[in-house]
Amino acid sequence: MPTKKLLSISEFAKIAQTTRRTLIFYDQKDIFKLAKIAENGYRYYSYGQLYQIGFILGLRDLGLSVEEIKDYLSDDSSDALNKKLSPLRQKIEQRIQNLQQILTILRQKESHNTQLRNTDFYVAKKCFLPKREFWCSDFKADCSEEEIARAYSDSIKKLVQA
Repeated sequence: MPTKKLLSISEFAKIAQTTRRTLIFYDQKDIFKLAKIAENGYRYYSYGQLYQIGFILGLRDLGLSVEEIKDYLSDDSSDALNKKLSPLRQKIEQRIQNLQQILTILRQKESHNTQLRNTDFYVAKKCFLPKREFWCSDFKADCSEEEIARAYSDSIKKLVQA
């Protein structure tokens, strides 16, 4: 009979917000091992394993392959692991920044009650506005769409950071 400190595979999967099949798959791939197999074949996990499975699921969410995850988890050298983690941290920070930009746009659309349908969020277009104060760049008036897009992106980054 399992101790109260262990969770059945179904309980653990529910708390970890994954599936039983995923846990079995990671066990088969030697990425995430269970805490105990009972005599009846039932699988059990400890609460302490939630952090590790959360990290593994997060890496998968970032698009890392099973082999890449295995590589991260198998490194015993902290220096080597830190070298691997640095680009991963940068990837996560870039993703957060991109999501913050999208969130800023959605908040603006929501506050102005603008329809999201038929809206080109990432298309730079030239437009001519009546003379007034508005966002502008350091570029000349006949700059390319690529230059406009780059300037717009830079201004959004500044808004998000403010």
